[in-house]
Order: sequence, then C-alpha cells, then structure tokens
Amino acid sequence: MNSFSKKAVKIGTMFMLCAAISVFIPALYLWLRYGAWPGWSGLGSLASLLVPMSIVGWIVQPISYFPALGVAGTYMTWMAGSAADVRVPASAAAQNAAEVEPGSAEAEVASTLGVCTSIVVTVLVMLLFVIAGAAIVNILPPSVTAAFVYILPALVGALYTTLTLANRRVGSITLFINAILYFVLRKAGIPTAIIMLLMVISGIIITIAIFRSQNKKSLIEKE
Repeated sequence: MNSFSKKAVKIGTMFMLCAAISVFIPALYLWLRYGAWPGWSGLGSLASLLVPMSIVGWIVQPISYFPALGVAGTYMTWMAGSAADVRVPASAAAQNAAEVEPGSAEAEVASTLGVCTSIVVTVLVMLLFVIAGAAIVNILPPSVTAAFVYILPALVGALYTTLTLANRRVGSITLFINAILYFVLRKAGIPTAIIMLLMVISGIIITIAIFRSQNKKSLIEKE
C-alpha cells in the first residue's frame, strides 16, 4: 500500500501542477488575442476579495476530507471538484458497500474506486444535463426548484450518518462536543470560518484520542 500511495502522490502532483497551469490558458488567450487585461491593480483587488473567502476552505477541506478519501481519492477529488456534495459521499458509500474498516488499506482502495466511478458518472450526467437539463428545470414547478437549496445539507447529513454508522462512538462524541463548541464560539462572536476550522481540528483530535484508546484497550486485553 505504501508503494501505491507513493505512486499516487507522484502522479497526482504531476496532474495537479498541469491543472494549475492550464486554468490560466483561457485568460492568457483572451489577453493575447483580444488585449483583455484588468491590470495588476484589478488582479490585486480580485485576489483581496477571493483569498479571505477561500483560504479557510483551502485549509479545512483537505484536512476534513482526507481521512475519508485517502491519497488517490484526494488528488482525484481536487482535480474534478465537488468534494463535499459528490466525492466524499461516493467514497463513504463505496467503503460502506465494501464493509471495510475506515482508515485501512482496503478502505483506501474502496475510496479510490468510489471517487473514480463518481467522476465518470458525473461527466456523463453533466453531459446529459448540459444538453437537456436547462429545458427540464424550466418546466419544473417552483415548489420543486425551491427545494434545491436543501440538497447540500441533505447530502452532508446523509454522509455524517453513514460515517457515524461505521464508528458510532466517534460520531456521537464528535457531534456532542462540536455542538457545544459551536454554540459557545457563536455566543463569543467568533467568525463562522474560524469556528469551522476549530470544529474540524476538534473532530480530528477526538477521533485520534478514541482510536488510540481503543488500540490501547485491545493490546491490554491481548496481554
């Protein structure tokens, strides 16, 4: 598995670098072909708006999703996008269907297959909806389209339930402590982005502490 992870890091890094460079190609084309250039001040203004909004996500999301996605799954997820609403649920569903232990080598393989399958399905579904989706949405009643805002919360809730079923102790303790942490920090006036980061860190610490406690208990029982 270590060999697989090393190859995944090598190939993933190469593709991520290519993707990071390729995203500038459309902008460079518009600049060179049509002279569309906002100037350094315009780019600086845009960066000053985007970086504060995105920087927490750049830190929180990779840390939050890596335990579920694994090495290869993480690279594929950040190449394809839709981490929270598609890739992580697909990874969790694949691990649940394979009945593997979270964090194991088997879970890494199941996650990789789940994320890969979700990407293929997403491309096919997106192609279908690009062709026919707009027409379908336009004929839907307002009562249906108004419910679209609940799609992401529903997916997050389903994902949390699936992961909690894999380890009820971790899920219940994390939910209880982070619920208290959320209300305390909200009353203290802490920004939501900082609260999210602290809750992720809290969840990681709780999970590590519980797994260490379980491993220690199993070693004592074996002795």
